[in-house]
Amino acid sequence: MATILILSSYLLESRVLSYIAYPILRFAKTRKALSHILIFLSFGIALLFGTSISMFFTLPLSAITLGKEEDSPYLFMHTVCLQILAAELGSILFPFTSLSDFYLFLQFNYSFTDYLRISFPFFFSSILFLLPYVYCFHKEKNRPLSLQTLDRLQSSYEGLKERSPEGKVHRFSIPLGVFSTLFFLSCIRLIPIYLVTVLLLLYSLFFRREVFLRLDYFLLGFVLLIFLLRGNILTMHLIPRFLSTFISGKECSHSLVLAQIFTRLPAAVFLADLTTKGRQLIMASILSSIHPLAWNYSGVIAYSMMKNRPHGKVFILHYIFLHIQMLLLLVFLAFFTGNL
Repeated sequence: MATILILSSYLLESRVLSYIAYPILRFAKTRKALSHILIFLSFGIALLFGTSISMFFTLPLSAITLGKEEDSPYLFMHTVCLQILAAELGSILFPFTSLSDFYLFLQFNYSFTDYLRISFPFFFSSILFLLPYVYCFHKEKNRPLSLQTLDRLQSSYEGLKERSPEGKVHRFSIPLGVFSTLFFLSCIRLIPIYLVTVLLLLYSLFFRREVFLRLDYFLLGFVLLIFLLRGNILTMHLIPRFLSTFISGKECSHSLVLAQIFTRLPAAVFLADLTTKGRQLIMASILSSIHPLAWNYSGVIAYSMMKNRPHGKVFILHYIFLHIQMLLLLVFLAFFTGNL
């Protein structure tokens, strides 16, 4: 988990995501084309780097481009909702894009291919479920982008060509590529994960200390608090016995209920020591990536971004409606395949 957090800091310090996004965004000439690109960017970035990184980068892009277009509030709200949904769905496939999935992946010693066998049906189905939402929007007519938005996208693209005097891109993108490769090799069990973590920590301490300024210390503190509580709770007898009885025989469905209440990571950490059915816990964690009541990181970001904009209540209702629909579809898939 420390490796994921530090690599995220390297990613944010470099301009890799900008080099991916702006060359694509500048080809958008209409509002719906821009909306589609923003949604697929959210999905693609989450596929490789996780939900948080995807939303941290793409939601501000949406606000400064599509959000500045006049007379287009509903398309903007629809796009933001789908960006969040796409980021949550994109992180389903690989274990390293979610802390809870990665913890279960390591805790139960699954191979990379075994994990993909669990996640791929949900990942593939999520794409099929998402596409109609993306293309079937008729609330507002499609219009050309304003000259201000086109100029903003073009100037951002031109700015990428200007190399920083300190070579910041290469200073962080090269170690990011090297350690990301080592991290992937550890995920497929070719090298131990602890070796990658030690090498990354030593390199960062001696050569790139500034990445520690970018660390999400709130998330780090939250993770440490979870493990501290885990150690104390497991020493009790009443709570572990109650949780074991509650999930016994219904590990996937009951773990999903707990994850919806307490969020994914705490549920994964507490329940992993109470059962040997790692597959069911992983499936519950995948399903709980969609939280219809916005009691998670995605919902907090969405609310803080939209609370002062016009039609904020409409946005909340649309957000909840889309998430409930997507969660029901994925739960039905789990039930249909006999895993719920």
